Amino acid sequence: MKKINLISRILGIAVLTVVLLSLNSNAQEKKIVFETDMLSLKLNEETKISAKVVDADGNTTQDSLVFFTRNRRSLTVTPDGYVKAIKSGKFSIIARSLTANRDDRVSATLAVDVAYPPVQKITFSDTPKNFYNTTTISLQTQVVDEAGVTRDNVDVKLTSSNPDVASIDAFGNLKAHKKGDFTITAKAENKTATWKSKVLDNPIASMEISHNYDGKTIRTGDVITFKAMAKNSKGDAIGDAPIKYTYIAEPDDNLGQCASAQIAQSGKFVASDPGLFTVIATSGDRSTSATVKAVPRNVQRPLTLVGKGIVSHTRTSDLWVWEGVDGRDYAVTGTWGGNGE
Repeated sequence: MKKINLISRILGIAVLTVVLLSLNSNAQEKKIVFETDMLSLKLNEETKISAKVVDADGNTTQDSLVFFTRNRRSLTVTPDGYVKAIKSGKFSIIARSLTANRDDRVSATLAVDVAYPPVQKITFSDTPKNFYNTTTISLQTQVVDEAGVTRDNVDVKLTSSNPDVASIDAFGNLKAHKKGDFTITAKAENKTATWKSKVLDNPIASMEISHNYDGKTIRTGDVITFKAMAKNSKGDAIGDAPIKYTYIAEPDDNLGQCASAQIAQSGKFVASDPGLFTVIATSGDRSTSATVKAVPRNVQRPLTLVGKGIVSHTRTSDLWVWEGVDGRDYAVTGTWGGNGE
């Protein structure tokens, strides 16, 4: 009798396993089909999308669908499929079937392309009053479309009417070669803008450089402010002389320079690795430099073990430790799959 009961249990488990596998297989065979492969919209355009769930034979099922997007600042999508384009760009809409069992749900993604409005105008910004021979400046343009949005993804073509006097490259670097007049033309789509200027004699006779850590120990991570000044033959400062900063690194290790430091065109410099660094300031055919030494920061603090705790009821992989506003130390452990526990 016991043997018969055991056989019955085994058969029951086998049948249940087959049924579950069959149900899971049916769920995997289902898929969502959108009425279009891609949704193309204009800015502020509204429409309704539709999709259906089909089985392996292509037959429509009775499964209900819900629509949503993770690009909620760019698209509005209602659960029943009404869509409005708020921003231009490429986005996506997700359709998901509604079932009691999460494992039976299927989902699909629809690509959405919201067209950018045409360019309305293009302007030059921060153009210099004086442009000195042998110097180089970065010429900036601003593009605004018909929706009033400032765009940074529009190709702007820059040309010079007199490249022997002043030439410009595709990145907006304008270089003066000799005295004379010139006009720079910027074109974006079918809109153009022009800037007329002239190259003047270069009054720069010398340059000086200083920094705010003179006499102080410079550690890796400290932000040093370098200040370069161009002067004329009388020693007077030329405040509108364009100055470019760069550096040469001699790190203490032999692993290669890599990103051992960074410098901004404002003169802000920070060393990531210890070593010698020569900061160079250039204006036209004049330059000056200063060398500094960065030592290891050596940030260390002793740790005291105050106890142990085992987290065994949920997944954990990360550890955050900080000092609270009350002066006490706190620690939290967890992971994305920890369910907030």
